[in-house]
Formats: sequence, C-alpha cells, structure tokens
Amino acid sequence: MRLKRRQIGATQFCEMQVGNGWKHLTGVAEVAAVLRAFDLPTDAENLLPYLQLPAAGRNTPTELGSRLPDADPGDGLPLLPVVPRSFRDHMLHEVHVINAARGMVRRLMPRA
Repeated sequence: MRLKRRQIGATQFCEMQVGNGWKHLTGVAEVAAVLRAFDLPTDAENLLPYLQLPAAGRNTPTELGSRLPDADPGDGLPLLPVVPRSFRDHMLHEVHVINAARGMVRRLMPRA
C-alpha cells in the first residue's frame, strides 16, 4: 500500500495508490468506518492511522479502491507523511534522525 498526503487549498488529503492512479482516503465514509472500528483517528493530519491498521482491516481500503474518489495528480502541495507533535533536541542530530527513520521503516512498513 503506497500512501501520501497533499494539501489542496486549506484542505489536507490522505491518498492511496490504486493501480496506476491515486485515490482519496480522507472524507470517505467506508474508510472512516474502518478506522473507527479499530479506534483510530479519521483526520488527515498524518498517515499513521492507515499504517496502524491491524491485519484484519489493512486490506479494506485496497478492496474499496474502485469506489474511492480519484485524486487529481496535478493539484496540491505534497506534505510530510507524519506531522510530529513537537520537535525535540534530537532533531538537531541528523545521523540520529536518519537512523531512527530507517528503524521505523524497517519495523512498520510491510514487506514487498
């Protein structure tokens, strides 16, 4: 599952790649229902809720792919996938941040 966040005007969207195109996840009732079923937030602030879905719910957004609204590839500004609540002193140490990101990807991302 490939995910990204974009901002169009004042609205933020989470999007998922389905086939060769991108689909909106934000604002879709069926996707929000899946997130709520697992007590996950439904806002577009970050992609973590989609990555935190347990195995039982992880395929649901992909299965809904054909019914999700299309995302226009030319619109909007790309955003960071995750918005941290605060930047701490360790952010001043580039090597630490890079190693932490690699560890998170290794731990959280599904294997291809």
